Amino acid sequence: MLDRERLAATLLDIARHEGVTGLQMRPVASALGVSPKVLYSHVTDKQGMLEILVETILDACMPDVRDKPWDETLRAMAGALHQAYKPFPGVLDVVLAQGCDVLQQPYTKWFHATAHAALTNAGIPQKKVYHVFVRFAVIVMGSVLYEESNARSADPSESQESLDQCFEENVEMFLKDVERMASDCAGTD
Repeated sequence: MLDRERLAATLLDIARHEGVTGLQMRPVASALGVSPKVLYSHVTDKQGMLEILVETILDACMPDVRDKPWDETLRAMAGALHQAYKPFPGVLDVVLAQGCDVLQQPYTKWFHATAHAALTNAGIPQKKVYHVFVRFAVIVMGSVLYEESNARSADPSESQESLDQCFEENVEMFLKDVERMASDCAGTD
C-alpha cells in the first residue's frame, strides 16, 4: 500500500540522487514498487510530486521560531532554508520557476508570514516590509542557487566552507541593515 510518508521518502531519495529530473511518474512508481495508476491516485503529475517533495524538505528543516526575537527568527530561517536545499540539486530552481503556483503553498505562506512578522517586530514599517522581505529571500535563495552553480562548475577556488562563511556574513549584514532601517524609520515618525 502506498501512503504519503512512503511517497515522500521515495521522492527525497530520488531528488537527492538524481535531482528534479528523476521525478517522473513511471520511474517513481517503479521505485515505489507500484503501478503508475496507483501513483496517479496520490499525485496527478510532476507538480504534485514536487509539492510533496518541497513540503517534506521544509517540514524537516524549518526551525521553531515562536517567541524568538526577530533577528534570531530571521537568522534561523535563513540558515535552515540555506541548508535544506543543498542535498537536492535543482529543486529550488524548479520551485522558483513556478512563480505564482508556489506562492499558494502552505510552506511558502508560512515562510512569508513568519519573515514578515519578524521584520515588523524589528520595527520595519508595514509599507516597507515586503521590499525588505524580498532582499532577505534573494540573499537566502540566491546563495543556494549560486552554490549549486558553483558545484556544477567545480570551481576549486570556492570551498563549501568559504561559501557558507560568505552566506553567514551576508545574513549578518542584512540583519544589521534591518536594524539601521528600523532606527531610521523610527527617527522619521
